[in-house]
Amino acid sequence: MRCAITYEMPAFIVSIATCSSPNYGNWPAEVLCHELAALQRGETRDCCGFQFKLEFFLDAVGNAPIYRIGEITCPVLFLQGLADNAKRRGDALMGHEYMQRADATPGWWKSPAGTTSSTMSWINAPLRFDPGFRKSE
Repeated sequence: MRCAITYEMPAFIVSIATCSSPNYGNWPAEVLCHELAALQRGETRDCCGFQFKLEFFLDAVGNAPIYRIGEITCPVLFLQGLADNAKRRGDALMGHEYMQRADATPGWWKSPAGTTSSTMSWINAPLRFDPGFRKSE
């Protein structure tokens, strides 16, 4: 999602296992609050099984896409699986709802069953892609 906020308008983006807020993994905001002194000393702390320095936590909390989601002008496909954790599913739904409230280009929320053709149509529309093959004469 940061790509669609930061760079010239892409045709579309697909947000897989969405992290639009700082509320993912073991909560960067919580780690930052509880471990600020250690991080300021240059130590690292765990987030999602990886060690990160202070800059990561400041960026994850201060620049989370949810704060600027209304600036996204291209279509966004929020692609979530039924096995994704509740925080990721919640971020996708929250991102979709925020985009609608911000009157941004509508997001897309669909259950996984029977969405393959709908998804391909959704992706192909902004690209004006012709998936047909032409026989050589």
